[in-house]
Amino acid sequence: MGYSGILLVLLGSVFLGGCAKRSVLPQPSPEQSSVPLSPPSPSSPSRPHPPVTRIDLSDPGETLAPIFFDFDQAVLRPESVPILMRHAEMLRRYPALGLVVEGHCDERGTIEYNLALGMRRAQSAVAFFVRDHIEERRLSARSQGEERPGASGHNEAAWAQNRRDEFLVQDAP
Repeated sequence: MGYSGILLVLLGSVFLGGCAKRSVLPQPSPEQSSVPLSPPSPSSPSRPHPPVTRIDLSDPGETLAPIFFDFDQAVLRPESVPILMRHAEMLRRYPALGLVVEGHCDERGTIEYNLALGMRRAQSAVAFFVRDHIEERRLSARSQGEERPGASGHNEAAWAQNRRDEFLVQDAP
């Protein structure tokens, strides 16, 4: 079975299994919360959704884990799919949230090349979310290039940790 077949099986199982889970998931209490969300601005159109004041990103189910890339690639790895699906489910549960996807690179390559590669990496995750029916207006992509390494060192182990996308929660526009 090829990559697209595996992706279809994974997506199908999450959609079928996720429907039942969505109706029984508890909403985090304000006492557990760690990330405040601002109230909607008066100029924004009202959207029907349950009010959410905070989410608990310390809960393992809510952690926004990074995804990693192969050298000189912006193609999502198969092991990234379940992580991205968990992030998409969190976005569905909290419609007042948006997500910034930051693409990162290792130190090899020119500054310009790494900025472009970081952007392609971030855009590949954004494209995944859009295909998974997350509104594009809630997503943004930006590149950090090689400027913010996740690991220090000048070897493959460090470089592998630096080739990543990170996910930052923000209020939805």
